[in-house]
Amino acid sequence: MNRNNLLAVLVILGLLTAGCMSTPGTGQESRTGNLAKAVGANEALSMFDGYLERSPQDWYINSSFCRSGMCRQQLISAHGDFIVVTLTGYSSVSDAENAFNIMKKGLAEHNVSTEKIADSGYVWKQGSRSESGFLSGKLVGVVDYQYVQENATGDESSDLANVLAQILA
Repeated sequence: MNRNNLLAVLVILGLLTAGCMSTPGTGQESRTGNLAKAVGANEALSMFDGYLERSPQDWYINSSFCRSGMCRQQLISAHGDFIVVTLTGYSSVSDAENAFNIMKKGLAEHNVSTEKIADSGYVWKQGSRSESGFLSGKLVGVVDYQYVQENATGDESSDLANVLAQILA
């Protein structure tokens, strides 16, 4: 089974067995409501959690919150690797594109490579850390992966960003 087929199977399994996350509080701004309607940021992160829970690294959620149009989740594996996943919703596709381009421009000190993730994506790695970001309609997603004991290849964050983008599609 090739890598893309394996990812598709794992995403489908995540969709079928995803757990539930708590509903965001009422003190949130309207952009959070728009983000939640896209596919449901909480639902997307829950499906992503389901995917990670079935992985061999034994991940658990360290923290999770949604506020002001952004959802962020931190996960830690049993051996200490760390992931931060961020989804930010914007009121229009052009606002999301502008934010994504500004974010990429701010990464000038890193060797950023373009990768096909959703509508547009990037990957960079440095030592034990790799980060992948993507633009998907009105959403910008970022997966930041940090190894504890070895150097990152870049595939860690891009594989997970592709899974998250497929969940959001």
